[in-house]
Amino acid sequence: MCQPVNLAANGAARLDRCSCGCLHLHLGPVMLRLTPEVLPGLAEVLDLALVRLLPGDAALRRRRLGRDQPE
Repeated sequence: MCQPVNLAANGAARLDRCSCGCLHLHLGPVMLRLTPEVLPGLAEVLDLALVRLLPGDAALRRRRLGRDQPE
C-alpha cells in the first residue's frame, strides 16, 4: 500500500510523494498522479501563467516572483 509523504502545501494545493514513486498533486477535490519527471515542466508552466496574470509591467511582475530574467 502507498504511503504518502508531504513535500509542500498551502491553502490552494498539496504535493505528496508516494512510496510507489509517484507524486500526488491535490487541488481541492481533484488529485493528479504525476511522475517526478513532469514536475519541472509543470512548475514552469504555472510560473509563466502567474507572471502573465499579475497586474503591472513585466519588470514589476518579475520582482514580485523574485525573477531577474526577461519573459
